[in-house]
Amino acid sequence: MPAANGGRLTTLEGVLDRYSRRHVARGERIEMTRLRAAVVGLDHYHATGWVESLGYFDDRLEIVALYDPNAELGRSLRPTFSDPHLSAEFPGFFRSLPFYSDLDSLVREVRPDLAVVTLLNHAAPGAVELLARAGVHILVDKPGARTAAEARTAFDAARTAGVKVAVGLGKRHAPVWRDVRALIGSGRLGRLFSAEALYVTSSVRVRDPRNFLFQHALSGGGILHWLAIHDLDALLWLTGDRVVEIQALAGTVNGEAIDVEDTISATLRLASGAIVTLHYA
Repeated sequence: MPAANGGRLTTLEGVLDRYSRRHVARGERIEMTRLRAAVVGLDHYHATGWVESLGYFDDRLEIVALYDPNAELGRSLRPTFSDPHLSAEFPGFFRSLPFYSDLDSLVREVRPDLAVVTLLNHAAPGAVELLARAGVHILVDKPGARTAAEARTAFDAARTAGVKVAVGLGKRHAPVWRDVRALIGSGRLGRLFSAEALYVTSSVRVRDPRNFLFQHALSGGGILHWLAIHDLDALLWLTGDRVVEIQALAGTVNGEAIDVEDTISATLRLASGAIVTLHYA
């Protein structure tokens, strides 16, 4: 199993476990029928990895339909760009699944229980709203929107509809991070004074400057959106704190013709007074 897939597996496992516990708590009998899952978005950097992860839970769910706004993806079954650690194309059995380029039609005709949303950030919020109104539970790759306002509108719609939504931020579900959170919560480590997150990743050239990740209109931002969000989310979840002040410098220094940041340094002040530094490049 590729290391890059670990976060996706723990996120899926957490979603499925919560689904089961919720029905048990309500006294409902859980049948062995598998959940019917739709893959919503085929032209995403992580889409093939999510599909691979779904395969590890074939006793609990089955993929029953595919959607992408680009009908050509239904024929090629190959995303334009993919993480080099993941498969460059979808599995062969996808060719036997119904493909839709209209999400309303998929929801109406297939009636899935769960959708894995791997659309680009500009398109994900609208899909989340549509699926939520139809009563479909959702797992959406991070960050799920270009801006906080877009995310708030989409996830408010999900709350109103009463469906469950999980964002692909796997640290919340990994056992080691749950242990760390419990240790912090116990008070054994004392008061938090400071924290630091540092990550140096592959270059823009390795990921291809044409990648949708590096197009502001589609993604809303650069390395902060697609990588730093993991540690920002983990920080707030681990500490139970919130950010009250921020100073940051961001730049595009790789020499490629992209219109999002590829490097960022930030200092955060938390409500507790703790100081956090972040650096990504």
